[in-house]
Amino acid sequence: MIEKHCFVIPNYNGALFISKTLRKAIDAETGEIIVVDDNSNDESIPIIKKFPVSLICRTENGGFAAAVNSGLREAKSRGFIYASIMNSDVELPDGFANSMREVIGNLNNNNAIAVAGFVESGTKRYFTNDKISGFFFTIKMDIIESVGFLNEEFFMYGEETEFFRRVINKGFKIVQTGIELRHFGEKSSSPAIDSSWYAIRNSILIDFIQTSYLSALKTIVILFLIINKLYKPRGSNDDPSYIRVKRVGVKTGNYYLIKAIYWNIKRIFAKTQGDNSWK
Repeated sequence: MIEKHCFVIPNYNGALFISKTLRKAIDAETGEIIVVDDNSNDESIPIIKKFPVSLICRTENGGFAAAVNSGLREAKSRGFIYASIMNSDVELPDGFANSMREVIGNLNNNNAIAVAGFVESGTKRYFTNDKISGFFFTIKMDIIESVGFLNEEFFMYGEETEFFRRVINKGFKIVQTGIELRHFGEKSSSPAIDSSWYAIRNSILIDFIQTSYLSALKTIVILFLIINKLYKPRGSNDDPSYIRVKRVGVKTGNYYLIKAIYWNIKRIFAKTQGDNSWK
């Protein structure tokens, strides 16, 4: 076991794969496991209760960020120093324990490194910026004091990017370890939730929160071009964000884009009035 390290695993309707995920995490023997169930309506909870893990059951579905924050608050209250946030559809590879010890060593010995991310199996992209995938990342818990928790406005998609940008803005570094994990991709969200809507909406939201109106306008133009098949970014075949934006088609995509612009403008005006009922 790695001292003072825990897994935080958000789960929503993951009954089909949560057993395999937990079994691999337990076999890795790198830390305690905190599972946060985000008000699932399948058989997830009875399955999770069969494993030696801590289980937090949320009474309403608040999305990825809300579930992760519930787990991080629990980890913080229990004195954990390191936390690995892991989707419930990630399969850890053999030899993962040694890899994690190296990651923890880097976090512990170099205070400039705040977050270590892993790469998805099959990709060859390694970053030292906010482009780390959020399906698995490890943080030192003390950075939450200065950076804060994940932004729950996002519900799903983009929340880790916004969080990583805050990490960078506070002067910390983010590194990609280059260790590959198998991620089943979008198996940890309900088919009833339209992920393309959140991908489009939150792409604009990130810019409104952390950059500028001009940057948001640029993002809106790029989204319009992608949706209408007028632009294909480099490396987009392997980019899940691009796939989510494009796959709904031109008609639905343009509807979502208009809806997303309205949603974000409404949010801005509501925030200026201190109104939190706009959602």
